[in-house]
Amino acid sequence: MGDDLLAERRGVTSDWYFDQAEALLEFALKHDSATALVYAALEARNALERFVLEMALLATGGQLSEAQVRTAQRRDGAFQLLDQALKNYRRHVQFTNLALEVGRDPFRVALPNIGQFRRLRTELSDYCHFQADPAATVNHPQRRWFIEGTTRVKAALDLLRGLRSQVNGIILPESMPPEVREVFQVFLADEIDMPTARIRLRLMHPVLEERLRRAGHRPGFRRSE
Repeated sequence: MGDDLLAERRGVTSDWYFDQAEALLEFALKHDSATALVYAALEARNALERFVLEMALLATGGQLSEAQVRTAQRRDGAFQLLDQALKNYRRHVQFTNLALEVGRDPFRVALPNIGQFRRLRTELSDYCHFQADPAATVNHPQRRWFIEGTTRVKAALDLLRGLRSQVNGIILPESMPPEVREVFQVFLADEIDMPTARIRLRLMHPVLEERLRRAGHRPGFRRSE
């Protein structure tokens, strides 16, 4: 770990928290350090919460109202915020993937399992509080507490690592051609299903492709930060 890690300017992105947790976990395993494990659990939990907040930002168009900021600052606030926007976010990602499919783009957008995030966050929280019974935690004779803790941190990092290797983002509605935006709006409102949206996009695709070719650009794609 070393002085460089501790002296580094603190970041606020899920990627930054991930890198910190990964380095702290490596130090904990190398030096059998319960202290490093506790901080690894804290940073891994931060990474999970921040990733959820970044998804919520995507779901709400990249900006939060004052009320949403207050929600995000509460305990489990990021999850509450995402719950409020989850249906729209899920439909938005589905439409994004549908547009990518029709456009024959080589990638798809990831849709994380929020239940898995909640479970891992709860499991990591056990390691972010004081250890009441040393014999059952930091001084456990079979090191069960330490082994379980490193396993939990590793599970959180594995989840995030998998998502980091995928694309996380959405096609911005304001960048869509009017015809596509019309389909998007009725799909988001749950007025048409996926097969209907696919058919409508496929029918208009040749005309849109020619228009985009002449314009020299494609719809904007917002990735999570």
